[in-house]
Amino acid sequence: MPSMASIPTFEPREYQLEMLEESLRRNIVIAIDTGAGKTHIAVLRMKHEIERETRKVCVWLLQAISSTCECHDLSTHR
Repeated sequence: MPSMASIPTFEPREYQLEMLEESLRRNIVIAIDTGAGKTHIAVLRMKHEIERETRKVCVWLLQAISSTCECHDLSTHR
């Protein structure tokens, strides 16, 4: 297991924070280009929900193996 000092951090872009904030105000669908950070926004939203209510459960359904690997990397290194 890596030490906390070696875990990389993620600095969200301004538009990702804007979309996160909008998702907190109302139910939205985020449609942006591939590689623009939809996964990061989803991780930020799940983190917000879990911190807000510790008994809350988040379920993430994925279709592709590559997305599964990407999400695993985000959840274990952020």
